[in-house]
Amino acid sequence: VVLPCEDYSKEHVSACVDSIFADFGGAEAFLVKGKNIFIKANLVTDLPPERHGTTHPMLVECIARRLVEAGARVVVGDSSGGAYTRAYMNNVYRVTGMTEACKASGAELNDDFGFSTVDLKGKVNRHQEIIDVFLKADAVINVCKLKTHGMMGMTNAVKNFFGIIPGTMKPEYHYKYPKAADFADMLVDLCE
Repeated sequence: VVLPCEDYSKEHVSACVDSIFADFGGAEAFLVKGKNIFIKANLVTDLPPERHGTTHPMLVECIARRLVEAGARVVVGDSSGGAYTRAYMNNVYRVTGMTEACKASGAELNDDFGFSTVDLKGKVNRHQEIIDVFLKADAVINVCKLKTHGMMGMTNAVKNFFGIIPGTMKPEYHYKYPKAADFADMLVDLCE
């Protein structure tokens, strides 16, 4: 879903989020109370919101609030480009504004830093380490940041799922798939 939003004020972002949920029949229409929802933000590194490199915390706050109000347990997180550890990620959460967004919305920050190997049966990527918070979720909402990527150009929401690969394992995939077409196939395998 893409909607214009004048700025990141709570008023304007809430109105857009409400409009999106209304188009789907409200958050209650597709969520069952008690379900675990993972909001997969784009938290590539510890950039503050005004640098525009990560998902804006007001967007996460407004989406999470609607889901919590609908009765879901909401966990917000990502595996950034650094270490996938509590200390590193808590700094990323704090700097990107996710800590405050979760406090304001009733959501939780991910504090499960485990991962498991999954059989993807993909075109180029057969087996993949995936963060456990993603695997344990009943549903995932991909709240990406619309931005470019040096290797792929524009990936829209697809590249955001690269963040379900644990921390410093991600650079290996840039070397393993140096051709854009192969890297694109790896991203599609991951998303599928």
